Amino acid sequence: GADTADRLGPARATQQGWLSARQVWAGAWTAFGLAVACGIGLIAQVTAAGHGWVVVAIGLSSIVGAITYTAGRKPLGYLGLGDLMVFVFFGPVAVCGTAGLQLGHVPPAAVWAALPIGALTTAILVVNNLRDREGDARAGKRTLVVRLGPTAARNEYTGLLALAWLLPLPGVALGQAQCRHRHVDMAGGQLDEQALARWQ
Repeated sequence: GADTADRLGPARATQQGWLSARQVWAGAWTAFGLAVACGIGLIAQVTAAGHGWVVVAIGLSSIVGAITYTAGRKPLGYLGLGDLMVFVFFGPVAVCGTAGLQLGHVPPAAVWAALPIGALTTAILVVNNLRDREGDARAGKRTLVVRLGPTAARNEYTGLLALAWLLPLPGVALGQAQCRHRHVDMAGGQLDEQALARWQ
């Protein structure tokens, strides 16, 4: 891999020789197997509602993404696509997928909420890649930081944090406005169903 003995940051198992490549692969496939087992349970619960294929699609694409990120002849993380993959899978896929499983549909609020989550997780990757840029460049790992330089990476990091902090504000304001217009029977504790549907 790209991690060598002079790498900065926390120690890596393969870098330090604690685990062999074969052991790491065995651990990865064990994790994938556990994820599939959990996915089967989810599929069984949502198939009746016609959403089983969504769980299958999310699960398979996530496993393929995890493998192709650093494995294969042309790992996506080595091609400068790591930022996009992290944003998509940790943002829209995770948040909207969870909302879809719980609600049976993906409300606009879930899509909006997914954006700052994706921005924050991508910002973490940018920091890591900025730290590792010299070693990555020597190893041929062409991350966006290596391709565009540290200044562009810092600008990307600043922009991602700004998005993560600013994007929730319109959602909060909209939610408060909708809450003010919801009709609640305080005596009976009943919520108007049409108002709830608009809020979701």
